[in-house]
Amino acid sequence: MLVNNAIYQGPAIMQPFATFRMDDAEDNFRGAVVNQMYISRRAMEIMIPAGGGRMIFVTSASSTMPATGHWGLLYGAGKAAFNKIPEFIQLEHAKDGILAFLIEPRFTMTDTIRARWGDAAMTLGAGTHPYDPIDTARTAAWLAAHDGAARFAGGTMINAPEFFRDNGIEPNDM
Repeated sequence: MLVNNAIYQGPAIMQPFATFRMDDAEDNFRGAVVNQMYISRRAMEIMIPAGGGRMIFVTSASSTMPATGHWGLLYGAGKAAFNKIPEFIQLEHAKDGILAFLIEPRFTMTDTIRARWGDAAMTLGAGTHPYDPIDTARTAAWLAAHDGAARFAGGTMINAPEFFRDNGIEPNDM
C-alpha cells in the first residue's frame, strides 16, 4: 500500500506567474511530481513480485478547475501533472494486480495549512466549510481494503469526503 500525497510547500507555490523564479518551478515539480514518480516506482518494485498492491494518490481540485486566484500556478500545475501518474499506473500495471486511485479531499483544514497560514487559514477555501482529514482517511481506508474498490481505480478523481454518499456505499462495509 502506498498513499502518495504530493506536496511541496515552497514559498513560491502561491506567487503570480510573473514573479516566481524558474528555480522555484523546478523545486515545485521535483517535489510534487518527480519525487512522486520515484516513490511510486519504488513501491511497484515491491508490489509486482508480491502479486499486486494499492496506491492512493491525493490531489487537489485546483488541478482541474479554472484559475480563481485562490492558488498559484505552481501549486495547480504540479497537482495537474501529478494526476496523470495513477492513470498511467492503472493502464500499465492493472495486469500486475496494482490498483491506483486518485482522490481529492476538497478543502481540508490540516495541521500543515494551520502552520503555514496561521490565523489566515480559516479564510482559505474560497468560503467553503473545511472538511476534517478523517473524511478523506475513511475513503482511503475503504479503497485500500475493500474487494469492491477496483471499479474506482484509474485516473477519475474521487471526491473523498462525499465518496460514500455519492456511490451509495455504507462506510463500514469492509
